[in-house]
Amino acid sequence: GQLRGPDGKAVPGYTVDPTQLHGNQWGVLPTDPLTLGGKYTVNLSGTIDGQPFSKEWSFTVAAS
Repeated sequence: GQLRGPDGKAVPGYTVDPTQLHGNQWGVLPTDPLTLGGKYTVNLSGTIDGQPFSKEWSFTVAAS
C-alpha cells in the first residue's frame, strides 16, 4: 500500500505488516505529521481469502 500527499508524492512512513494485525487489516504510519487541510490518497492492493483486490480512497486532514 501507499499513502500519497497533496503533491502526489509518496509520504514517508511505515507500513504495518498485515501478519502483525488481526484478520484482514493493514495500516500505514507517516513519519511526519500530515499537513492540516491537505488531501491524501491511499492505494492498497493485495488478497483477502485468496481473492485479489485493489482499492483507492482519499481523505482530507481537518484544519485546526
